[in-house]
Amino acid sequence: NQYDDTAYVDLFHEVSGVSDVTAAAVGLEFTLLLTEKGDVYGCGSNEFGEIGQGDKLPASNSPVQLKGLSGVDDMATGLSFALFLDRDKGQ
Repeated sequence: NQYDDTAYVDLFHEVSGVSDVTAAAVGLEFTLLLTEKGDVYGCGSNEFGEIGQGDKLPASNSPVQLKGLSGVDDMATGLSFALFLDRDKGQ
């Protein structure tokens, strides 16, 4: 089990700490949540930086905000990566 703080969860359940979620995207071992304000939160594996925490956090069962991302309009995930769309910046 790569998650030290709690048992591995493979069922959908309510997540605390994030509100106004408008979309979710799921990769192989991580989940991203997009809020109405355009903030992005991630939980699960961060082995390859999937939840935007560099190498300081191997995994998280609680959502952590992806720093440096704001104003996101849409997102998509692959097995171990994510893409973000910011219409205001055209990226």
